Amino acid sequence: VLVTSTASDNLISRYLENEIIGLDGGIDIARQNGAKLSLAISTFENISLQYVLTFMRKDKIIRYKNNEEETPYLKVLNYLFSQGIEDIIILGEFDQNIEKVHDLLLTLKNAKGNVSFQSQNSMVTYYSKGSHIIMKQDYSRLYLIGFPQAVVSMEHVVKPVKNVKIDFAVNKSMENTILERVSVLKVSEGGVLLVLSKDD
Repeated sequence: VLVTSTASDNLISRYLENEIIGLDGGIDIARQNGAKLSLAISTFENISLQYVLTFMRKDKIIRYKNNEEETPYLKVLNYLFSQGIEDIIILGEFDQNIEKVHDLLLTLKNAKGNVSFQSQNSMVTYYSKGSHIIMKQDYSRLYLIGFPQAVVSMEHVVKPVKNVKIDFAVNKSMENTILERVSVLKVSEGGVLLVLSKDD
């Protein structure tokens, strides 16, 4: 679980039993919420290295540099995947800046492993070609968005879907509800963003 500077206290409290990694300002937020950090990763532009050394061992601290080719998330995620981590949930809130939202969505698509972004009321995951089990958890609705295009089928949902083409530039998101605890998403072409959402 990767805690960012916009993660809420309530969100972090759900994951205290998991392996927690703090990213930039998320290092302090995770610590303030009682999380035992396994790693602290930062540019140390917005948080002091000396401060982090007061509660983390030096070998558990990683400094990274921003570059133009990769978003900070993508650089950090791909490093973590190279270390053998298979699934990562990023905790935070969606930015109001559309460019940052776009960067986040591209990160979900281009990361070298399974990544979800979870905010207080939703979770977004990119799925490529294949069959995927979707857990309902405490979400009431789901939305499918072609990213950029996909042919999808879904079972165990209120409105079953079979080989429907969805396109980011053409279609609205496809809304549905998981019937029981799990549903099956099959992506036969392209890739899709799946958004699980709670009622407002």
